[in-house]
Amino acid sequence: MGVLAGDAVAGRQAATLERPLIYSVNPAGNGDFIGAPESGSDFIRYEDLLYQKMPEAGGRSVRAVASWRKIEPTRGEWDWSSLDRELDLFRIYNVEPVILIVNISGWVSPTDQPAHEYPPREEFAPQFSNFITKLARRCKGQVRYYEFWNEPNGYGWNVDRVDNRPQYNRADEYVPRLFRCYKASKAVDPDAQVAMGGFCEAKGHARIFVKLAYEMRRDMYRNEKFWDAIATHLYNKKEHETAETAIRKLDVIREIAARYGDADIPLWITEYGWHSGHLSAAAQARGTRDFLERFAQPDQDDLLIASRSRSVGSEDSSLTRGVSRATSAIKKRIL
Repeated sequence: MGVLAGDAVAGRQAATLERPLIYSVNPAGNGDFIGAPESGSDFIRYEDLLYQKMPEAGGRSVRAVASWRKIEPTRGEWDWSSLDRELDLFRIYNVEPVILIVNISGWVSPTDQPAHEYPPREEFAPQFSNFITKLARRCKGQVRYYEFWNEPNGYGWNVDRVDNRPQYNRADEYVPRLFRCYKASKAVDPDAQVAMGGFCEAKGHARIFVKLAYEMRRDMYRNEKFWDAIATHLYNKKEHETAETAIRKLDVIREIAARYGDADIPLWITEYGWHSGHLSAAAQARGTRDFLERFAQPDQDDLLIASRSRSVGSEDSSLTRGVSRATSAIKKRIL
């Protein structure tokens, strides 16, 4: 957010660009991190001030969380207050929401605990579809874009270890649940756009997972289309890496999609940034300018959304690549 606020490119171009949502911000909304519960986390909720500053900085879209574990923590007991607050802020400050559907309640979890790292148990498929139906009804007319899960190809999905190795790329578990999410959303709002992902990129997992998903769609679903976009995360690790480094990663996904008949499918970048513990705020500002200028080029016209990660610094460089907590110095740049 801070580097976006300091970048005049967004303010100059967003009003006239045909793809204004490439100027987007990822504050990991609803009061918590993607995976962390609100209680005890380091998340700082900026509330109205945050949403005021984002459009002032040129941000046209915000990624926010619809967390099942928060909305229905106990079976049949619904609490929409946090999401409703976000929807109000979107409307007041005229920013486009991208809703991330993620997290499970303890009563559907394989561990019996609320979780980010697991899908709901299969026997709760009807309850999952019911949650998506209720979510779509509540958001209809206010939300167009939905992303199903956060990094399902990596540590965001089934973290159990087999032979002391983590399970990655569990498309066999993810794709059927994406299918249900898509069907339930579209039954309520045919104009809703549902993205597969967003994918992490560690060890090439994005390309592996995307290929597996297309193979499953071909072999098990008769090539029926049940995602409208592919969402991914792009993080550069070092200062010398440029936007072209990230574009090459997008090109791999494009090639795979085209191979399976989706040559023109929109791409969403729902997180991008750096290992921010290694870079100064000034270096990240320069990098963000580089990203934005590259995203705006005509050869990237299938790129619909690009969301800059909110937090731009941490005392601990082992934390999650620019989506961990911001330092007080960085917060001053944001506000």
